[in-house]
Amino acid sequence: MNDNIKEFNKWKGEILSSALSVESNLEIFIADYLFEVLSEKRNFFIFVVLQKLDFNKKVEIFKEICKRNLNKEDIKNIFDTAIKSIRYVQEIRNKVAHWETHITAKNEIQLQRRTDYIEEKDMINLDENLIKNFKQSAMVAIFGIRDLSMKVAKIE
Repeated sequence: MNDNIKEFNKWKGEILSSALSVESNLEIFIADYLFEVLSEKRNFFIFVVLQKLDFNKKVEIFKEICKRNLNKEDIKNIFDTAIKSIRYVQEIRNKVAHWETHITAKNEIQLQRRTDYIEEKDMINLDENLIKNFKQSAMVAIFGIRDLSMKVAKIE
């Protein structure tokens, strides 16, 4: 197997796994806001109800919960940083999952939107720099969600 394909598959796995961690943290945040920890209703909500919602719906619920508590400056700053990172993670995850993979003439891995007319915005290079930025954004998102969860819990 071509080394580029092996590298792409490794990176793709890292991206999908990290995005899933962000999504799981969103689910826990939402469930913690609505239910007592370790309740049967909470588990039902996480494993049945939330599983039927896509990533974007979970982000929208997260935003609504946070919006109700944005009157404190420290929460607003954490929220702004977290939501920016969540959106970046979501964007890259969607591109990896849905765009076509190409190896360029320069032997680079490139993702392209599936369309008949491709512009610069319809392509990204999947390289070490993108992976580094993605992993950093995923960690910022996860820690932001967790920080907000603790702060929102104290307010309620």
